[in-house]
Amino acid sequence: MNILFLTEKYLPHIGGVEKHISHLSRELIKDSNTVTVFTFSDSAESDAADFGGEKIIRYRKGNGLFIKLYINVKFFLQFLFFGKYDIIHFHDFSAAYYLLPALFIPLKLFKRKFYITYHGWEGDFPPEQNCIRKRKLFERLTNGNICIGDYITKWYGTNADIITYGAVTKTDSFVEENNTMVFIGRLEKDTGIDKFVTAFKMIHSVHHELKMIVCGEGSLKSILDANENIEFKGNVKDIDEYLKHAKIVFVPGYLSMLEAFSYKKSVVAYYDNELKKDYFTMIPHSEEMLFPASSTEEIIKAVEQALNDKTRKEAAYKFSLEHSWSRMKENYYKLWKKKNEHI
Repeated sequence: MNILFLTEKYLPHIGGVEKHISHLSRELIKDSNTVTVFTFSDSAESDAADFGGEKIIRYRKGNGLFIKLYINVKFFLQFLFFGKYDIIHFHDFSAAYYLLPALFIPLKLFKRKFYITYHGWEGDFPPEQNCIRKRKLFERLTNGNICIGDYITKWYGTNADIITYGAVTKTDSFVEENNTMVFIGRLEKDTGIDKFVTAFKMIHSVHHELKMIVCGEGSLKSILDANENIEFKGNVKDIDEYLKHAKIVFVPGYLSMLEAFSYKKSVVAYYDNELKKDYFTMIPHSEEMLFPASSTEEIIKAVEQALNDKTRKEAAYKFSLEHSWSRMKENYYKLWKKKNEHI
């Protein structure tokens, strides 16, 4: 099949959605499909070299009426009218909303089918009504969806065709743990990085052997106090070296969670509202795999439990094996075939 993915951002920008599309594209290409990724860029319009066999096309995004109309017309002609794509699939609704004028005509006149994956949430609690309306709009306009997390159905009212929790590459490399506690994610309030740092300083007063490594960038970096026991690495392209040696991993989301699971690591997951609590606790059998925490005190308690636990690590590892990229690919095939029985 000739497959078109559309997303707000793509590699080399680092993020969970970008990683999802990249790994998924590689799996689809293994089956002799062709994959094109359409995305936006702050620089001039350009075609970029691929990362794993997919073709990448970037448009410079603008919010002025003329430039928006120009991009919609060009997108319609190049990808919807003349483009010979068997599958057109959006990743989150931001790119779809920008291209709504181009989508409306083919949806109504040419009966083209579109699909969407809802990857996450906007970080606002409770979710803004405007975001809920946009999600419902594209649920109606598209012909099927995949939700990364069951919480999406509860908090956004999405009628999910397929629910999954992401995917990860299988790991066979298990090495001796050192005394590091690793955080992976954005350095923003909603990820709990400030709570993790505060908790670690208190933990270190008891466990002097422990150190903390922080992988990520964000607005809180300037106000987080580093010392000889906390090391900030910034954005890290390859986090495996830090994960494989870690004793405990602090996570704000599914991707880092699954990656830690795949290395048989104890995982402490932070939430600061009811939506984020559901984000983690609505995962099937989450209580057998995760150490959830909603405050500094609960993080400290979770770490103490994790330091002496083995059963949750084993359960989490088995969960990661059930969420490979090849199985994620099958979810997409299932969605597309369900809505296009001729595929």
